[in-house]
Amino acid sequence: MLLSQLRVNAATNATLLSSGGGGVQVSEFLWGNTAHADVCLSSLLFAGKPCDFIIGSDITYMRGSWDKLLSSVRYLMDNNNGVGTNKPPTAIFAFQERNTPVREFMEHCEKFEMSAF
Repeated sequence: MLLSQLRVNAATNATLLSSGGGGVQVSEFLWGNTAHADVCLSSLLFAGKPCDFIIGSDITYMRGSWDKLLSSVRYLMDNNNGVGTNKPPTAIFAFQERNTPVREFMEHCEKFEMSAF
């Protein structure tokens, strides 16, 4: 349901984004699955555009999933250079603090060589 809503939003704004030379791609991503990550990267290669941002919202609430989440994002960041840029994308996580303090997640990011602020 959420992916379909995101796709509708992206399609609704496609003209505006393309007029500025940009675009957006909505993709399902299975954490911890490098083959699935390669499919996501291949679609970017096909489009010939680098990925500037990786955005995740409300996906950090399960502490036990952090390693898969962050290793997957790190994989996308490290392998984006083949898409045509010398700079890895910026990963943005938006979340509401619940049972896990924000500081704890930020410290966990460092394990994957990601800066958090």
